[in-house]
Formats: sequence, C-alpha cells, structure tokens
Amino acid sequence: MRRQIAVAVAAMTLPACSMIPYYTEAKAIADTGIATAVKDRREFNDRKLQLNLAALCDSSIGAVNRHQDIDVREFIDRLCGGDGEGISPGRLNQMLRTLDKLNPAGS
Repeated sequence: MRRQIAVAVAAMTLPACSMIPYYTEAKAIADTGIATAVKDRREFNDRKLQLNLAALCDSSIGAVNRHQDIDVREFIDRLCGGDGEGISPGRLNQMLRTLDKLNPAGS
C-alpha cells in the first residue's frame, strides 16, 4: 500500500519538476501535440457541421413536408433558404396559378 502511494505521489510531482532531463522539450512536444489535436478536432467538427447541413438541405420537399412536427418542417425550410412557411396546398395552388399566368399558351 505504501508503495502504491509513493508511486502516485511521484507520478504527480515528477512532471512538475524542472530538474528532469529534457523536461521542457518533452513538455513543449506534449503541448504542441495537444494544440494540434484541439485544432484538428475543431476543423473536423466544423466540416461535420457543413456536411450535416448540406445533407439536411438536400432532403426532398416531400420528405420534409411529411415530417410529423410542423416546427421541424418550418425550421428546415428557414434553415435551407425558405421563408419558414413551408409548402402548403394553398401555396402550391398559388404557385401553379402564377405559372399558368406566365405560360402564354395557357394550361
């Protein structure tokens, strides 16, 4: 038991001791490794967010409008460049009437 305590105390105090050979060099390497790992993780998370948003906005209009929660449908519409109102039968009829007016041959 005393030996385990001594090992634990040595493990906690030795890294703080600047008398260990090459301590500053080893600490600099460790600090660089940690900084690089944090930077790499941030870049990974940023890229993952971009891909997730692209995948979400690539969802079909039908799939989004079939979602059970209207708040989710409006959020996806707003997030992906819409006005947040989604596509309703009334808006779809309005769009078809507008397209009919723009078509010189009529429908």
